[in-house]
Amino acid sequence: MLKVSPNPSNASDLASEYSSREERSIRCNRLGMSFEAVCEAGLSIDKAMRSFPFELLSHEARLVLQLLNNKSLIIKDAWLSSRLSNRAFHELLKRLEGNGIIHVAASETDRRTKSIALDPQFVEHFSRQWDVFGKTNPQ
Repeated sequence: MLKVSPNPSNASDLASEYSSREERSIRCNRLGMSFEAVCEAGLSIDKAMRSFPFELLSHEARLVLQLLNNKSLIIKDAWLSSRLSNRAFHELLKRLEGNGIIHVAASETDRRTKSIALDPQFVEHFSRQWDVFGKTNPQ
């Protein structure tokens, strides 16, 4: 029987606890982790893997996970964490905005800055996919 700790203290504990591919496919809810905790774990693992140099997540996926965790980000903060050039990051934003995944607006707290947030329709679609994943991968 698989031993599941209800609240792994960090991403490395989670990764070391499961050795086989089948065990890693267990739904996050069974691990006692919220969706936000899974997002944070993915971001933490991605950050830790950069020392090789290896990036686990695409730039798009990393930005989406950050926005799922934070609801919105100031563009400069998102750019700094992306490790992309200024031009490449702004091309990424244009592509995601054109595809209806994010929207860019003036920051509510500081009009000199712009913030980015996920489009509500994208979040709704993402949530439905997460629910489908949970139903097709029972506990």
